[in-house]
Amino acid sequence: MSKRIAATLLLSALGLSACSQLAPSIPSGGPKPEAAGTTAPDVAGPSGGATSSESSSPSAPPSSPASSPASSQPSSPAGSTEPAPAAEPPTQISAAAKAAKAQLGVHVYWHDLDDAATARANADRLFDYVVGLGANSVAISFPIYVDGVRPTKAYTIPGKTPSPATLGIVLAEASARGLRTTVRPLVDEANILDSQGDWRGSIRPVDATTFFASYQAVLNPYLDQAQASKAATFVVGAELDSLVHDTDLWKTLTTAAGQRFSGQLAYADNWTEWADGLAAIPNAVTGIDAYPELKVSNDATVAQLTSAWTAWLKHRPASTLSKTVMQEVGIVATDGAYSQPVKWEVAGQAVNPRIQIDWFTAACGAARSLNMDGLYFWNLDAYTDPSHADPNGPGSFVQRGDEAIKSCFASGWEGQ
Repeated sequence: MSKRIAATLLLSALGLSACSQLAPSIPSGGPKPEAAGTTAPDVAGPSGGATSSESSSPSAPPSSPASSPASSQPSSPAGSTEPAPAAEPPTQISAAAKAAKAQLGVHVYWHDLDDAATARANADRLFDYVVGLGANSVAISFPIYVDGVRPTKAYTIPGKTPSPATLGIVLAEASARGLRTTVRPLVDEANILDSQGDWRGSIRPVDATTFFASYQAVLNPYLDQAQASKAATFVVGAELDSLVHDTDLWKTLTTAAGQRFSGQLAYADNWTEWADGLAAIPNAVTGIDAYPELKVSNDATVAQLTSAWTAWLKHRPASTLSKTVMQEVGIVATDGAYSQPVKWEVAGQAVNPRIQIDWFTAACGAARSLNMDGLYFWNLDAYTDPSHADPNGPGSFVQRGDEAIKSCFASGWEGQ
């Protein structure tokens, strides 16, 4: 991204966060954990200039009834011969969602949660909500790590990074509802962000060959799980601007990935890189974490916003747009956000619901009119309880943005 913006480290609103700052696909910063059922930091916020990043070093999520396996069935009373009631089948995606050829989805940031029972319960709650929005797809991002802005290796942190087995539980719950699934490891920025504006998109490995081998080793067990879980897409990298020109190393990585995973391989460009049409990752479909700086006023109409979104997307030809998915679309509900959507929320900001609602509506309208391959709204946290969302939090879209998202997914897409 250009002109990186320092990510706001812990968001207090439930439901949405960017990739780097814990809001949308995370402009700069990092995704933040949300508290189960109450207030928790958003997971993604746009990372300075181009994309959002994960919340830096999220704190352990507080325990609450929302994160306990509330869906478990009671056992039969002692001595009773009556069988325990059968669990009801999960709610399925709607006919309209199933008919749409585009990926109409919501992004979930999964972190700090590796207990099987809690993972299943939280996934049930989240995916029932996602289905209720009319989605046909869900993307699961989760944190992986590198050792600083001059990294020598990539790695996972047990307890923060979900295990492949936990990922398998989450994917199974999504698939049981008919949701298309995307798996997306995301480099956390907790030990990258600094006063020089560094973020995941500016890392410079000490030895690129050694680093890529390490990065591949981190991806391998998740590629295997994605294959076992029949995921549709695996995103091999997101917002790694400083590495996109290492074409030969990416080709080696994607070739190896394709031997483990038979679905679609993808890469998520930062919005500035995508608009400039810079080098694509070999053997991977290019998506976009979309945080364009649209020079419109706070009181811009939906028509004006849609026109601005459309003009920005037309930086690329129709033949490219028809194969492009916006992997992150997000914004905080505060004045001034249209000109800097990668900048996540700041404590004390006044909430303006129309900013977020109209942004979602306009992004959807532009994507639909240009026949794009889909979009994902950023985001839900692993601990989000949609029934207890704080409608006054500037980052979360839960409850406040529901109708805009439902309207987006309901009609007008090819196949519906």
